[in-house]
Amino acid sequence: RTHKKLKRLITGIRKEVPGPEKKQAKPLVKRWIKKMLAALGIDTPDDWHTVRLADLVPAARMLVAQECLMRMCEHRDGMKVGDVVGWEEMCMGKAEGRRAVVLRVPEVKDKLRTGQTRGGEMANHKSVTSAAWALRAMMARVHGPGAKAGDLLFPAVAENKVYKHTVGSETKFRKNLRAWAREAGMTRTEANRITTHSMRAGGATDYLSSGVPTSWVQRQGGWLSDCFMIYYRPETAEMGAMARRLQAAEARMLGE
Repeated sequence: RTHKKLKRLITGIRKEVPGPEKKQAKPLVKRWIKKMLAALGIDTPDDWHTVRLADLVPAARMLVAQECLMRMCEHRDGMKVGDVVGWEEMCMGKAEGRRAVVLRVPEVKDKLRTGQTRGGEMANHKSVTSAAWALRAMMARVHGPGAKAGDLLFPAVAENKVYKHTVGSETKFRKNLRAWAREAGMTRTEANRITTHSMRAGGATDYLSSGVPTSWVQRQGGWLSDCFMIYYRPETAEMGAMARRLQAAEARMLGE
């Protein structure tokens, strides 16, 4: 047990040494995701119910991975419908009364599920960038009332045809992300830095920038050390927003 803890500590220390920015994954924060969704024609929450399926599934997958701070290895196998808590209601487009939707994120080692999971929480509210809202729309349209717990959660889709027994590939997923980013106005250099790890970095950046306790972020992402702080990569816009929030908080304190 001591050896395992020491090994994790050494791994964390190595990860804390950041590489050149050009080699780091471009964090996909909600500010960029909103622009990417708009490029797909998803401007309002209701658009999730009408967007073509070929965009619906990978776009919902992007939001879920971002809010649940998921590694690609954790959803590379497409996950299962039963990984969503209360999946029967979700497949029927319901679950409005829940404060949050919980996803059982599988811990993966050497591309195999270990049987251990963590609970990824997604706030359940009507918003165009809400992962829970997008997931509900996707499950209702793709899986429907006849879904089974063992069905693939993120199947492959071509145009409006769903291949329920085939996983949406990682390569196609990454190509989608980069193409949407370019359509949203991202430079080619930035878009080329988007990887399947960009959602994990973007989610961590959004959470930490909003003032969420670091202990919650660590639990949400399944980190075993403080190395999760290397995923905090705010752009100028996020840093400015954080500065304004700190100034407002300071003003309230002085006013009291």
